[in-house]
Amino acid sequence: MKIVVIEPVEKPENFSNVKFLKADWEAAVKLGPVRVPYGTAMENLRNSKGMYRIKPEVKEVEVKLQGLKEPEDMSNEELVMEMTAFGKPPRKRMTRQASIDFIKDLRAKALEMIGDDED
Repeated sequence: MKIVVIEPVEKPENFSNVKFLKADWEAAVKLGPVRVPYGTAMENLRNSKGMYRIKPEVKEVEVKLQGLKEPEDMSNEELVMEMTAFGKPPRKRMTRQASIDFIKDLRAKALEMIGDDED
């Protein structure tokens, strides 16, 4: 069963333009947001004549950084993928430290290949 939160709408500028009473709105504000099943929420929205609204759900946002991981923080699969991306897949059995050193060397050589446009 889906549970939603209903809350009173913001204070209207003029209570003569709405279909609910000021006293009812003030009581709803004191009560605050209410968690109810979705079916009950829809019924309450219809019966409140516009005094309540469904509070939008706040979704968590996952932030992904746009950088390379340090080789020490990579898994073995990630080490192999990076070596392969450089065109140097492992051809023999390597220790983890040897593959980390190899990737650091590949990155350093790649940085040397990038030059300035001014030259």
